[in-house]
Amino acid sequence: LFRSDRFTRFRNTMQELNCRFPETSTELLLGVACLNSIDSFSNFDKDKILRMTRLYPDDFDELGIEALSCELDTFIINVHDDERFSDLKRIGELSRKLLQTKKHMSFPHLNMLLKLALILPV
Repeated sequence: LFRSDRFTRFRNTMQELNCRFPETSTELLLGVACLNSIDSFSNFDKDKILRMTRLYPDDFDELGIEALSCELDTFIINVHDDERFSDLKRIGELSRKLLQTKKHMSFPHLNMLLKLALILPV
């Protein structure tokens, strides 16, 4: 009985969230969460980040998505053990840190995706 009650509460919560947030907002939130630096980017998920590009079709063509894919492979290796990226709390802090460390030049497509996620409604 306890398990089914917990499952019912969970299902009801998920249904409520689905009603409150359109699919595009959910995709954006999931993608941004994958760029959280806590625990050395333990939530990093390249596929979810790449799905964010579908929210910005005017800014990411197939070539841009492929370039971002390559950048993400290098990015996670590059910043995983970099102490300067270890304690960032928000996506805006990640964007600023990329600029401060000049890594935005190495990861221009990621930098653009971060900016779009910060400033443009979906």
